[in-house]
Amino acid sequence: MDPTVTLLSGTQYMPQSTSDSDSFINGIINLAGASLYPLSLSLLLPVFMYSIVLEKEERLIEMMKMNGMKIINYWTVIYNHIRSIISSFSLCMPSQLLFLSFLDISF
Repeated sequence: MDPTVTLLSGTQYMPQSTSDSDSFINGIINLAGASLYPLSLSLLLPVFMYSIVLEKEERLIEMMKMNGMKIINYWTVIYNHIRSIISSFSLCMPSQLLFLSFLDISF
């Protein structure tokens, strides 16, 4: 290691414009994004409810126990399934917003 090299770590704010109109618009965009993103994730609620109802209807856990499978396998699959749905949805949302930015809509 070179003793003349120093490493600084920390956080730094992103640069923002000083214009009042730009900061007002940025505030509205941040507020809209912070309120709409959780709302868009709540659209996945019917998918989760369908999974729960299907498990109860088909009695999957009881069938797994009768066949000698461990319950940890069931929960691992459920966790990975839900994680993949949320990940794919979270990756699709920014790509849709990126596509909308190319439309050059001005208000």
